Amino acid sequence: MTRGGGHSLRRSLLPWTGFALTVILVLGIAVLVEVIAYRHNQRLDLTPGRDYSLSAQTISVLKHLDRDIAITVFYKGGNRSQHEELLRRFLMYTPHIRYRLLHLDRNPSLARLQGISGYGQTVLESRGQKLVIASPSESNLLNAILKLTSRKNRRIMFSTGHGEQALDREYKKLAQALGLEAWTVEGINLMRQVPPPEPNSVLVVAGPGRDFLPGELERLGAYLKGGGNLVIMLEPFSRLPGLRRFLAGYGIQVGRDIIIDKKNKLMGRDYLVPLIPYFARGPITSSLRSAAVFPTAGSVTLPEKPGPGRDASYLAMSSPASWAKGDEKAVREGRVDFQEGLDRKGPIPVAVLVSLGPEKGGKGRRLVCFGDSDFLRDSFLDILANKDLFLNTVDWLTQQGQLVSIRKRQYSYPYHSMTKQEGTWAFVIFVILLPAIAIFLGITVLAYRKWNG
Repeated sequence: MTRGGGHSLRRSLLPWTGFALTVILVLGIAVLVEVIAYRHNQRLDLTPGRDYSLSAQTISVLKHLDRDIAITVFYKGGNRSQHEELLRRFLMYTPHIRYRLLHLDRNPSLARLQGISGYGQTVLESRGQKLVIASPSESNLLNAILKLTSRKNRRIMFSTGHGEQALDREYKKLAQALGLEAWTVEGINLMRQVPPPEPNSVLVVAGPGRDFLPGELERLGAYLKGGGNLVIMLEPFSRLPGLRRFLAGYGIQVGRDIIIDKKNKLMGRDYLVPLIPYFARGPITSSLRSAAVFPTAGSVTLPEKPGPGRDASYLAMSSPASWAKGDEKAVREGRVDFQEGLDRKGPIPVAVLVSLGPEKGGKGRRLVCFGDSDFLRDSFLDILANKDLFLNTVDWLTQQGQLVSIRKRQYSYPYHSMTKQEGTWAFVIFVILLPAIAIFLGITVLAYRKWNG
């Protein structure tokens, strides 16, 4: 081969060599990007209801998962991708989930062996335990995972017989929310039943209208002393001397007053429905991103020095613009203005925590008192931080730290609970400022044209 021919060959191969190197480089970059994307998967969910994102609570549970769970979904034709999308989201936060998607019509024998009779039914198995749920939604899967991984059954009991808020009336949504988090929810009449003092149980006294008898108060004390956890929620001006004395025995003073706040309240609500914007720093409230709303709330205070063996602290307070008014007659007549020397300036504490030292061989015992029970009614439960505040509290009481988080909210239509201040700013901007700017610009343009016409 001549020198000229070799030079010509090199020149002809040079573009192909550059092309081959470019292809290798592009493939290498693509593989590197894929590896990085797989190990550091990030998603941006812009849907209003966060339809393609898991709730903070679900993520927390998955990250704390310490056992393998096998999930088998018997799907209907056409629904496979929908179920797989959700299960892949679960895999982003834990290596302990394995799943299979089986077409029900193509696997009838296997479905019968698993006890499956309908489309969407899902089997979860872990360490010899098995659960069948109706459909693989996020809440259903989370509930089943909690049941499979919970070492002890969590029980929450609501006292009855004193005109309390009822699970089948005022607290329907709350009962459903607790059930979705694997709580066993039940009512209990302390005149007839003795609450078992289990560390993984909570007894709730929700807004009684009549006082407890001495025997019932003794059972409350025995339950708390034995290792149970107690939540008491009282309404303002409630005439419950026995229950107030019971709380005073633990250093909790429930005021005979009601909180007034004319500045920090929901738009369209009156001054007796204050926002509760201040929370103590701690596991219960660290995940909360908004205020709570306490309709008709009273003060709950603690002594400066808690008793021996006790750790007491405030959980929530009203705003500095609020005040506590003790004149019930004046409030009923609408005379709620602040009176120096008679009323107490905010912020006013509305919820307290008391941790009692464990008995010999027992567990820690905890008592929480709220100055309101209406904030958990169906009409208020899903507003701002109300539901998360209570559910985080009972999770903390039973030392279920991985559940203390923010729950996913059901999106129905664009809705925002506006405070009075936000409503005022919206009125000023949209009703006064923007029209004024438009009028000013119109007059300016008209004057300019007339001047230069």
